Amino acid sequence: MELNHMHTEYRRTGGAYFLFLAALTCFALGMAPGAARGAPDPGKAQKQLGKGCGTILGGDAERAADEAVIAARRSAIEKAFGVLVDAETIVKNSALFDSFVKNKTGGFVKSFEILSKKQTAGRVCVEIEAWVLPRKLKERLNDLVSNISVIVQIPETNCGRRSRRAIVENMIIKKLVRSNYKVLDARRSSAINRRDISMALEGRDKRAAARLRLKFLSNIIIGGEAATEISQRRGRIVSARAEVEARVVVAETGQVLEIFSAESKGFRRNCRGAGRNALRKAGKQASDDIVKALDEYIHRSEREVEIHIRGIPNDTIFRKIGFLVKSERWVTMGNEPQYSRDNSVYFVKYPEKTIYLATSLARKPELRLKLEEFGWTRAVLRYVQ
Repeated sequence: MELNHMHTEYRRTGGAYFLFLAALTCFALGMAPGAARGAPDPGKAQKQLGKGCGTILGGDAERAADEAVIAARRSAIEKAFGVLVDAETIVKNSALFDSFVKNKTGGFVKSFEILSKKQTAGRVCVEIEAWVLPRKLKERLNDLVSNISVIVQIPETNCGRRSRRAIVENMIIKKLVRSNYKVLDARRSSAINRRDISMALEGRDKRAAARLRLKFLSNIIIGGEAATEISQRRGRIVSARAEVEARVVVAETGQVLEIFSAESKGFRRNCRGAGRNALRKAGKQASDDIVKALDEYIHRSEREVEIHIRGIPNDTIFRKIGFLVKSERWVTMGNEPQYSRDNSVYFVKYPEKTIYLATSLARKPELRLKLEEFGWTRAVLRYVQ
């Protein structure tokens, strides 16, 4: 899916989608206006066209041209990035752009060539042909795949008819959301290629699992099927039997966390009504078992993380920040925090990528924190007075 609708002009907008992509590509491009030209290996890079403009301030047309080139390179990256990742997923993760800007790695554009350059009405606009390295892009995207983000797809047939609103799937999703998991909504999930889900769940195609991980930045896949049929009739009462099968898999490793299979019965005066009752019973059992398996996996995935915050002026603010760190989703406090004006440290246990915790803290206006760097087990922020 190419994001041809994206603006190619470099400017500040209110759209979270643009902010996230802009920041991602800023760090990818290193913000350097001049890149080596040359013919890249077409087998390792893909060609993308990009357009961008820069505003002339104080008569500095050269600087505006540099900004235009940066914007054009960003435009080319946006197109390549949009092919890999679902648009709504980008919007929901837009806050991570701040962290990506701070990342030290990059190199998504191997080379580029300026095709045209125009100066009009106080602006300089360019069009470029860029050679983007998709492998590098995929490698960096792995840092954004969430360990607690879940894809759920359990198609449902009730008495021979496909259900438009899958009861079991919706019950599992609601249970996951109440348990603080991030879940791909049913409308978007239904658009996923069922073959990709099936191949990923059965471990037959690692590329299918990788596609799903990157497209939706989700590391957990739940898939299966549910169906009902008439069991028996007794006078005016119909008995329907529901069969539900589901599998929970970690997309990154292929590890199977849970294989669920259940049967249940429901009663009503017609088959579909009896089937819905049977599906609700099976859905309750499925959602309880699946969330329990995921909770155990998440608990096993916890690791010790240090949150370093520099420049906290006093103990009162230190305690306030500690309270909000403790209240973060999935955080368990570890050793006693250490206060120092130069560098305070909070010790926590956390199962998710550190980037998510660090970005969440930096986004809270009452904390006044600025993210400086992050790694697998450590994040550094600064208190801004």
